[in-house]
Amino acid sequence: MGIPSKGYLTFFQHFGLNFKLFSIVPIEFSIAVLLIRPMKNRIQKYWFIVGLVVVFALVITDITGTVTAVGKWFKGHHGTDLVMVVIFLGSGLMLDTRRLKAGPGDLKGLFAALFLIFGCAPMLAFLFGKMPLSQGVVIGFFILSVVPTTLSSGVVMTTVAGGSMAHALLVTLVSNALAVATVPVTLPLLLGGWHQNVPITLNPWAMILKIGVLVFCPLVFGLLMRKILRLPSNKPAATLQTLNQLLILLMVGVGLSQARETLLSGGIQVIWIVLLVALFHGIMLLVSASVAHFLRLPKSVGKSVIFMGGQKTLPLTLMLQVSLFPTFPMALVVCVLHHVTQLFMDGYLVGRFGDRLRQKPYSAVRLQ
Repeated sequence: MGIPSKGYLTFFQHFGLNFKLFSIVPIEFSIAVLLIRPMKNRIQKYWFIVGLVVVFALVITDITGTVTAVGKWFKGHHGTDLVMVVIFLGSGLMLDTRRLKAGPGDLKGLFAALFLIFGCAPMLAFLFGKMPLSQGVVIGFFILSVVPTTLSSGVVMTTVAGGSMAHALLVTLVSNALAVATVPVTLPLLLGGWHQNVPITLNPWAMILKIGVLVFCPLVFGLLMRKILRLPSNKPAATLQTLNQLLILLMVGVGLSQARETLLSGGIQVIWIVLLVALFHGIMLLVSASVAHFLRLPKSVGKSVIFMGGQKTLPLTLMLQVSLFPTFPMALVVCVLHHVTQLFMDGYLVGRFGDRLRQKPYSAVRLQ
C-alpha cells in the first residue's frame, strides 16, 4: 500500500507510467496493470480475429434466437448485397494506383500469379474434393479456390517483406477484374466434376451479373473516385480498412445465423477444418515459391508471387456462400478459418523474409 519505493518508481517510469497512479493504489494493483497492458495491446492488434471469435460466440450462444432472426431478416432484405457494395467501394478508395509504376513491366510474374490464383488453386481444391469430406466442407474449398487474391493484405505483406508493391498491386487489380469472368466458369466446373448427388444449379450469367454489380463496378467506381478526389496515398486507408473489417464481421454473422444448428452439431469437425485449410494454404505457398524459383523471377517479384498467388479474398467468398450455398453452412466456416489461417501463416513468412518487420511491424488483422 502507499507510495512505491524509489526502485519501483524507476521501474514504472521505464514503462512510461504516471507515478501519481501508484501513489494512491496498492503495489499489487500496479503490477497487475503492467501484466494486463501487453494483453490489451495484443487485443488491439488482433482485434479482427477477436471480433470473429465474438461473432461466433454470439451466434452459438443465441438461445433466444434473436441474433439468428436478425441475421435472416438482414439477408432477406438484401442487406448483404448492400454491404458487399460498400466493402468493394471502400476497397477501391483504398487502392492507390499511382504506386503501380513499374508493375506492368514484369508480365512473366503477372501471368505466374494469375496461373496460381485461377489455375493451381482450383486444381488443388478438386483434389481435396476427392477426400472423404462432408459436402459443405468441399464446397467451401471450391468457393475459396476460385476467388481472386486479397484486396489489401497481400500488397501490405509483400511490401513489408521487401517485395514489389507495384507488382502486388497490379496482380490485385487484374485478378479481381478477371474474377467477373472466371468465377462463373470455374465454380460450376468444379461442382460438375465432383460426382456428388448435390442438388445445386448455378446460372453463370446470373453470377456474372451479380459479381459485376456487387464487386467489379463498386471497385472501379472507388478507384475512379480516389483519382478524381486526389486523395493522399495514406488516406483514407486506415478508416476504410476498419469500416471494411466491421462490415466483413457483419457478413460473417449473417452467414453464421443461417448455420447455427449445423455448427452446434459439427463438434470435432471444426478442428479438422483448421488442419485442412492450413494444409491447403501451405501447399499453395510451396507451389508459389516453386513457380517463382522455376521462372527465375527477381526476388522482389518472386515475393509478390508467393503472397499474391496463395492468398484469397474473404468478402467475395462470403458473398458466394451466403447467396449461392446457404444450405451448406460448413462452407462458410471453411472460408473464414482459411482467411484467419492465411494471415498467420503469411505473417510468419513476412518475419522470415527480412528485418523490415522488426523495424516497422504490421498488424495482420487490420487487413482484409
